[in-house]
Amino acid sequence: MSNWIDVTLDVLASSPEEINKIEAALQQPCEELLAWVAQKWGGDPKEIAADVKDLVSFDPKSNLRYVNPSVNTARRFENSFKDRCTGIVWSHVYFVSQNFPQAIFLAEYWNIQVSSAGRKVIRAGEEIRYVHDGNQQAQGYDWVL
Repeated sequence: MSNWIDVTLDVLASSPEEINKIEAALQQPCEELLAWVAQKWGGDPKEIAADVKDLVSFDPKSNLRYVNPSVNTARRFENSFKDRCTGIVWSHVYFVSQNFPQAIFLAEYWNIQVSSAGRKVIRAGEEIRYVHDGNQQAQGYDWVL
């Protein structure tokens, strides 16, 4: 049985142009990810591209600072996926983070069905901080950069 994992991803960028590029990148899987998934699933990257895009695409939900997009440098994104696809989705976030090394990605995730939650701080494709708890206590921790 698979459970749903919900993710809220707050991205802090250095400029409005960068946050707009990050938004576009979070909605489109990179070629390296497509090749890896194709090898894992045994398919052609071009044939599975649409399915992978549906799986890994993070939807923008709100600006976190200024309402006007011309000056906003922080944005919230959301995604939900089955737990068996966790590696693919997190790999996508790490690839995007590698391409934007100055941006900070603050991820909060939870799985209500198994009562677990966690937070990750990602920068330049690396996990800087990580908290996970099987009793959803991680949601009570403040962000530590």
